[in-house]
Amino acid sequence: MRQIFIAAIMLFSAFTAFGQHTIKGKVLDENGSALVGATVAIQNNSQIQTSANDGSFHFEKLKNEHYVLEVSFIGYQILKQKVGVDQNLVIKLVQKNNSLQEVVVTSLRASDRSPIAYTNIDKETLSKSNLGQDIPYLLSSTPSLVVSSDAGTGVGYTNFRIRGTDAARINITINGIPYNDPDEQGAYWVDIPDLASSIENLQVQRGVGTSTNGAGAFGANISMETENYATKASGEVSTSYGSFNTQKATVKASSGLLNDHWAIDTRLSSVTSDGYIDRATANMKSYFIQAGYYGEKTTIKLLTFGGTEKTYHAWDGIDSYALPTLEYPRTYNPCGYMGKDANGNPLFYNNQTDNYIQRNYQLLGVHTFSPELSLNIGLHYTRGDGYYEEYKRDQSLVTYSLMPFDVNGAIVGTSDLVRQKKNGK
Repeated sequence: MRQIFIAAIMLFSAFTAFGQHTIKGKVLDENGSALVGATVAIQNNSQIQTSANDGSFHFEKLKNEHYVLEVSFIGYQILKQKVGVDQNLVIKLVQKNNSLQEVVVTSLRASDRSPIAYTNIDKETLSKSNLGQDIPYLLSSTPSLVVSSDAGTGVGYTNFRIRGTDAARINITINGIPYNDPDEQGAYWVDIPDLASSIENLQVQRGVGTSTNGAGAFGANISMETENYATKASGEVSTSYGSFNTQKATVKASSGLLNDHWAIDTRLSSVTSDGYIDRATANMKSYFIQAGYYGEKTTIKLLTFGGTEKTYHAWDGIDSYALPTLEYPRTYNPCGYMGKDANGNPLFYNNQTDNYIQRNYQLLGVHTFSPELSLNIGLHYTRGDGYYEEYKRDQSLVTYSLMPFDVNGAIVGTSDLVRQKKNGK
């Protein structure tokens, strides 16, 4: 009888112990202020509370074991923390980094619910293959995309098609701003070399796209988002070297977040190549600078990027029947041909080059009124200027407003000449 009595007392004590443990504490921000209405949940348990006016919470009737608390609050990073019972906890949540990405490209990006074929590519994936080639070549592994390069290396003038559609029917945006040329609707990647080093992520949509900005996205849509600010001060130097003397050098520097609100990020790049095709050289420089204010509800970014390029013409190509022979090997480039010297060797004009500089400016603003309502503003300005120089044979002088002239009684109306054609916007 005594044994039964002792067992009953022990069983009663066990049930009493089962319900006498608690977890309590407060939810604060980084400055120690109470977060009112924060959600506090015990994982694998049905108990959920919201913090009181002083940030406090209190769970009762818990077993004597360890639990995982999940604490969340709008605008702050979710915290998961393993805790024991009968402790007075102080939980501090860290405010989320403000990012333009989530609000600027919302209307331009496809999601899992969109009836569109698309591919998302993040910064890490781009960096693995970024050796100085233009963005079309970095996207060449995505479905239905075919790329070509005048120089044969992916550096300089490159072109691409998605599902057979050329760039004039592909909508391209950078931070939600149209990049397609306003006259021809195409995209000249040679004007913004090494932009991939400043890309945070991009999305390639195949077929009719979701973008409402710029040229109609009838064939495809490429939506790019530039880098977010670096939370800590940092610097980076990277170089690469490859076939046909192709070289890339990139220098990046970031201030980190200053006074919890300001940040500056910069990049300088140089890309050069001799090209696979004869004389198809490329000498390109580019830059990227952004400065921003990142508040709790307001974000303002001013950024500029662009580049200069000098590339030797390689866009003419040759007829397929001319390949391959000793005179016309696979690398033969007819651009700049001047004829033959006394020994029958071909002569080519040395400065048969394209020369262009482009500068892009963007001012982006975001204000969040509530989790469901925000205002986005974007202003942009693009300035380009340059020319290409080429040798032309047997040209009519009248075409160039030149008067025919007399040579020993014979009227000369045609001549070989060098011309420059200026293009600018």
